[in-house]
Amino acid sequence: MLKIFLMGRHAHRTPVSYPEYRALFSREIIYATSAEEADIILFGFVIDIRENAEALLQLRNKKPGIKFVVLSEEPLWDTMWSGDFLAKTCNVSIGQSTIAYTFLNHCTTSIYKFNNFPYFITTSDEFFARYRYYFLRNKNYSRDEIEAYWKDAIIRIAFYSERRAKKDFDIKYFDNDVVRLSGLRSEVAERAIGDGVHRVGQGWGIATKRQALPDWHLDKLVALDRKAYIVSAMENTHQEFYITEKIFDAFAVLGIPIYFSSKGNAVSRLLPHGGFLNLYGFSADECIANIHSFKPDANFIENYKKTQQDLAGLFSDAQLYVQERKRVVDEVVKELHRLMA
Repeated sequence: MLKIFLMGRHAHRTPVSYPEYRALFSREIIYATSAEEADIILFGFVIDIRENAEALLQLRNKKPGIKFVVLSEEPLWDTMWSGDFLAKTCNVSIGQSTIAYTFLNHCTTSIYKFNNFPYFITTSDEFFARYRYYFLRNKNYSRDEIEAYWKDAIIRIAFYSERRAKKDFDIKYFDNDVVRLSGLRSEVAERAIGDGVHRVGQGWGIATKRQALPDWHLDKLVALDRKAYIVSAMENTHQEFYITEKIFDAFAVLGIPIYFSSKGNAVSRLLPHGGFLNLYGFSADECIANIHSFKPDANFIENYKKTQQDLAGLFSDAQLYVQERKRVVDEVVKELHRLMA
């Protein structure tokens, strides 16, 4: 069994670090108690290599065969601060020295190419339990009941995301269907007008991140449940298999999700009936115009109801959920063994 050692301040943001996953990985790999014992030093972000460069260079001198791996779950980090996110074999220059590492991310591996549940949703049992409750409830609402909730919603448009106004958060890599969305998402939130616009997150009047809350996810669900008409579910990055909790949250609280998805994005397979407002390829002006002019017709509401039913079925199958985790474990272990071979 391979021995790995987690290093760096982002090491808690990798598949091997979450408690639910760690229990499964422990059957396939050994978590070393020190870097000197490990075959592989594993990081969650390229920055962690730079911040620990001196220790890594000393370690490499002592153990020339040791491998360094960045196992990233966050495409924004990859495209913004990690160099060539399409390269699997990479280097970091530290003064006169170079540290080679293997870059495992959404674009270079099959780790995140999910079958039924997007990776992020599998990192905590709480996601499955909460969504199961909400979607089993929602699937029984009639069209009239759904329309009544939308009509009476005190929150007309809800944005839950960090404010990021810099233009470098909007870079597009259309050849790879990868688009940074944080800038566009923030601009749309800032320019939304009218009563009932709800903006929550760092930069919107508060200095701390929502993740500092005791339970940031439940806080959002309770705040918006059956109180919001339109709920932004835009990711920080558009990538084929990168789908987080956002679109599930919007459907769970009975809101209409705003999303950004090309035809090739996995959300089209995950939610074949749609039921969300897709802003893919639109400018900020066009996004605002579409949001403010949107009126759900009978066909949209029917598709929305079908998606609620689809999600109720999906989040009633715990076996599929466990299988998805097992698939992630198998893919990670396969990559690590391939590296050592």
